[in-house]
Amino acid sequence: MNITAFDYACKLLKYSAKTEKEIIDKLSKKKFNDKVLDSAAIKLTMDELKAQNFINDERFTKDFIQAKLESGNGLELIKEKLVEKGIDEKLIKQSIQDLNLTEEKEYLFAEKIFAKKPHKNLGSSLASKGFSENVIERLLKKIEKDPS
Repeated sequence: MNITAFDYACKLLKYSAKTEKEIIDKLSKKKFNDKVLDSAAIKLTMDELKAQNFINDERFTKDFIQAKLESGNGLELIKEKLVEKGIDEKLIKQSIQDLNLTEEKEYLFAEKIFAKKPHKNLGSSLASKGFSENVIERLLKKIEKDPS
């Protein structure tokens, strides 16, 4: 049975949301009828996926940011991961604005992590999770004032 590029892309999306770049990368590596797709065929497939709203980088970006923040990642790491997934920096910035994610909200997420972790190595732990220097500094100053 020959699988079409559209069917293959749908199969990929069945398991998890993907960015346009991730789907293009997968399609360009996969052989269909013993041939690699040319750019025109990939574009047609992507146009159909978008037309049916199966792929939407704006929606993906907002959902990704929200999920990663809730799982304890800071905005710097989230931005880096989105760029790796092929999301344009303008879209990332716009999504952060649309979600009304301020430094204050990022601080509250960091504070939530702090409540679950011991004080030891908190700064490096938050840095590795992609929280900004301002957020980390502010939280560490708060701990110095009130170490309880």
